[in-house]
Amino acid sequence: MRYARVDGLGVFLDLRTSTYKVLDEVATSMLDALTGAADPEAELAGWCREYEIDPETARAELARFADTCVSDGLLGARGRDDGEPAPPSAEPLASAPRGPRVGRAVHALAATWRSLRADGFGPTYERYARIPVAPAASAPGACVRAFVRAENVWPSKRAPDDCLLRSLALFRYLRGEGVAAEHVIGVWRFPFLAHAWVECGGAPMLDERVSGFTPLARIAAADAAAR
Repeated sequence: MRYARVDGLGVFLDLRTSTYKVLDEVATSMLDALTGAADPEAELAGWCREYEIDPETARAELARFADTCVSDGLLGARGRDDGEPAPPSAEPLASAPRGPRVGRAVHALAATWRSLRADGFGPTYERYARIPVAPAASAPGACVRAFVRAENVWPSKRAPDDCLLRSLALFRYLRGEGVAAEHVIGVWRFPFLAHAWVECGGAPMLDERVSGFTPLARIAAADAAAR
């Protein structure tokens, strides 16, 4: 589960189901109170003034909202055992084949397409989040040119609008080439849009449409260094 404030409202991304949930102003305020992002007492006092309710009613509504967040998986239940075992990790990815860069890029596109088709977004994203950066670094520019040529060999039926397949494949390919790529999922609240892209050194690669999107989920370069 990933969360960010977008234009003042809370937005959740459920990586397991690849669904989004946008909170309204009241729900965002309640979430701030529950998570400590705002002073709970100050928020409660504001609700009482704005909606002309008594503190007991406000606290009851906050408790009801908290239960809903837990049941929907937006928040963890209090008192949860931190020693609870994590779910089994996904199988490691097979190594990219040796050979020309274009061939390795085609392999990344085909493997990503198969993974999304067979396993869905959640398991694929989990596996890709564990991809390390290969030790032998390649020039990002040469890798991007090879990837563009590979897209002519393995075109997506939804190209150029299939940002999820393209970004995950590019991310996988670049990390296999030793480029510290980062995968980003961002949203635009109104009209609601979601977009996925790849960055290197803070700059988007093969994508000029990221302006205005608020990052919601990121597989950072530092994540790979710690694996």
